[in-house]
Amino acid sequence: MPITTPTFRTDDNTRWGSGQGSNLAADVIDLNFWNAYRAIQDLENADNTGTGIDFITLVGGNQLFIHLTDHTVQGPFVVPTTLWTPRGDFLAGQTYFPLDVVSTGGALYIVNVQHTAVEPFNPNATDGHANFLYTLLLDEPQNALPDGGTIGQRLVRTSDSPFGSTWTSDKIRLAPQIFGLPDAAELVMQYLVVDHMTIPLDLEGSAAHARTAPTTTAVFTLKKNDVEIGTVTFAPSPDVTVSFPSAINFVPGDIITLIAPALQDATLADVSFTFVGLLTE
Repeated sequence: MPITTPTFRTDDNTRWGSGQGSNLAADVIDLNFWNAYRAIQDLENADNTGTGIDFITLVGGNQLFIHLTDHTVQGPFVVPTTLWTPRGDFLAGQTYFPLDVVSTGGALYIVNVQHTAVEPFNPNATDGHANFLYTLLLDEPQNALPDGGTIGQRLVRTSDSPFGSTWTSDKIRLAPQIFGLPDAAELVMQYLVVDHMTIPLDLEGSAAHARTAPTTTAVFTLKKNDVEIGTVTFAPSPDVTVSFPSAINFVPGDIITLIAPALQDATLADVSFTFVGLLTE
């Protein structure tokens, strides 16, 4: 049986030459399969002449050799191969071609039809003729590390699922206490910093409490290396207000101090603080 050249969809002048340029109809695809099937049958039936197929080898990924029982070899026959072109992240305005591979949202897609990309990415976009522009190759992994995180942070589990996690910073806690009445301008705390750390905006996570409220407003002052960085104010009511207008970074060798009000209040007593810093290294 003479060899019938199959019908291809695309052009490839280095291998099969010109293609049809559009999707193959079902009967054309079946005819390709039928011709290949008949050719294989003819090779298998060649044993009627005393010679048949002994074994088949594939060399270099696309060179097919047929070894016959009489020790002769037919080939090489070039086996068509598909070559993908990695194009990186999906970008609007880019022209993509068939077999280009793009990534977006953690997933990987292969391009089916030449087109110019537009935003937002639509995995179900078509060319207007019911041909999908993309085919999903690999979906976004469901169990992955969360986004974000900074130097020095670690992952902690946030749910019953072993994959529920988030980035968090280790904390350091400074907890000075005053038993009884604080002296006027008393040095309540002097802390020598030994770690790279940050005390966050508005003293987030920190707390202060007085067992006995003052008769007048009492202001405690926080300082970094003798420069004021914030205040903690006790009112005659149980209210405590904080002024800490920005996050403050500290390095080893810095000194954090807490100073009591310049005037001793008549009743403010048994005061405790817990200042929370976030370790950054």
